[in-house]
Amino acid sequence: PRLYSDLIYYIFKSNDETEKDANLAEKLYGLYMTTKFCPAEQYGMVDYDDLLTWVTEFKQILENQKQEYLFKSKLGKLLKAL
Repeated sequence: PRLYSDLIYYIFKSNDETEKDANLAEKLYGLYMTTKFCPAEQYGMVDYDDLLTWVTEFKQILENQKQEYLFKSKLGKLLKAL
């Protein structure tokens, strides 16, 4: 979840909005929009325990980044790509 949440950190605002590099955010947005993967998927199968761990860690990272308001929509983006 670290890489995906890092992408989110640089593109989207946090609750304590700190100034971010707009040029970097613009470049990363294209990567973000094309990112499609299923957390915890291997060889076409999803392990429920691994998925639960991934989602829990992802939520915690977003909370630490003060972006917890993005949790549902960003997780939904990944899961709808399945």
